[in-house]
Amino acid sequence: MGLQLDLSRYSSRAATATARRLASRAFLTVTALLLAGLVILFLDVHSGRGVVFIDWWVYALASERFLAGESLYLDVQLAGPYSLRELTPFVYPPPSAILFLPFASWPVGQVAWIIASLAIFLSGLAAIVHRELGHVTPVVAGCILVALTLFVPLPDGRLLAPFLDAVGTANMNLALAGLLAWTWAAGERLRWLPWMAGVLAILKVFPASLILWAVRRNGWRPLLIGLGTAALIVVATLPILGIEEWRRFAVALSNAELACDGGRVSLPCLAEPLLGASGAKLAGLATGALLLVSSVLAHGEYRAFALLTLGMMAGIPDLSQHYYLFLYVLIAIALARLIARRRGGPAEPWRHSSRPEGAAQ
Repeated sequence: MGLQLDLSRYSSRAATATARRLASRAFLTVTALLLAGLVILFLDVHSGRGVVFIDWWVYALASERFLAGESLYLDVQLAGPYSLRELTPFVYPPPSAILFLPFASWPVGQVAWIIASLAIFLSGLAAIVHRELGHVTPVVAGCILVALTLFVPLPDGRLLAPFLDAVGTANMNLALAGLLAWTWAAGERLRWLPWMAGVLAILKVFPASLILWAVRRNGWRPLLIGLGTAALIVVATLPILGIEEWRRFAVALSNAELACDGGRVSLPCLAEPLLGASGAKLAGLATGALLLVSSVLAHGEYRAFALLTLGMMAGIPDLSQHYYLFLYVLIAIALARLIARRRGGPAEPWRHSSRPEGAAQ
């Protein structure tokens, strides 16, 4: 009789555990389908506006011009001030057109770019959860996907939906936000970061600031590695691109006007009425530099990481929706750390030291 009761209890517990596993996997499946459906809806709604995958096209067309032996920068960019909002031109360092060549073909390169960007971003969020909580359950993964579907109504009637905007425009910030997440999740294992930051300096300039996270933990040697990586790419491509293309890049970048319309908010846009366009750009860069230096010197790991992230964003004159994915990463870290504390501490406390001995002072 006792044996039968024990078997009955075991069977009941097993059935309950199985039901929970199935329910959690069903939740993850439903949220994944919901997210995919919203992405498809976003693409359909915006298909007639010429913005679908537009940021991929910017790089792809620059790579095409490179292969055709043409300048990467348009005449209108060199003639005088122009609006980034109206033109959406190529305003990145010349070698980035060469680095983008593996993804420049349509449709294979485009699909590969979007899949790779999604993989980096979603795996980065999962890595944050794994660092803080020790494992990623289907329920937690589903909650992450649910959070990505959320949007914020704005006073002008638009919707703030950073993830959908990043996927719909195929913007590089989707992958960069994922790399930001991986930078946090890596803890002390940052040997790869200086090399990656050197490449990012060539692709989009501002994410090169991530190298300061390695500097903070390991001293100034990572900075030399990052600078050396970027310099090597510049020197290797200089015989192909020529110095003139770098001059054109500088002119095109300086001629770009602040894109403050369409509800975009950035520090330079807020400062423009007081300081003018040039002064506002300098104010944004100066504020960003101050925040970045503070991130190296600050005590407290999360505080320093938040300063680093805000410092990267401060000088950007064109804060489109997809830039807010960086803030999403900060929120994800904060929530994971809060849950870890409520459970009795982080999964791996050794990774949470504020600054190791020997770090940059």
